[in-house]
Amino acid sequence: MVGWIVLILIAGVLAYVRLAPVDVDKWHNPQLPVMGPGEYPGVGRFVGQYVQEGDGRDALARLHAVALATPHTQVIAGSPDAGKITYMTRSKVIGFPDFSTVTLTPLPGTGKSTLQLFGRLRFGKADFGVNEARMKYWADRADLK
Repeated sequence: MVGWIVLILIAGVLAYVRLAPVDVDKWHNPQLPVMGPGEYPGVGRFVGQYVQEGDGRDALARLHAVALATPHTQVIAGSPDAGKITYMTRSKVIGFPDFSTVTLTPLPGTGKSTLQLFGRLRFGKADFGVNEARMKYWADRADLK
C-alpha cells in the first residue's frame, strides 16, 4: 500500500513538472542590469554578457538559430526583431524546464551593443551546471565575443 502511495506521489510531481503553466511575464522580464563583459555563474543560474560591434543584430540572429537547434527548446516570448527572446529548454528524461532570456542592448555612444544571456532553472535549487553549459555552448556556437 505504501509503495502505491509513493508511486502516485512521484507520478503527480512528474506530471506537475511537465504540465505546470508557464508565467511568461515572470520568465521573459528578468530584473537584471546590463553588466560589464564577462560570465557570472551562480547556483542554478548563469549570466553571460558579450559585447558586439555595431547593433548586434547579426549576433542575435546567429544565437537564435543555435538556440532553436538545441533539442527540447522552444521560444516562449519575444523575437529577434524585438531584441529580446526567452526560451524554455526541457531536460530529456523528466522534462524539467529551464528558461534562457537573451537581451540585445545598444551601448550609446560606443558603436557597440551587448548580448546578455541569462539561463536559470524553474524547479529546485541546483542544476548541476546545466544552464552554464548551455549558455556557454550557445555563445561559443554563435561566435559571441
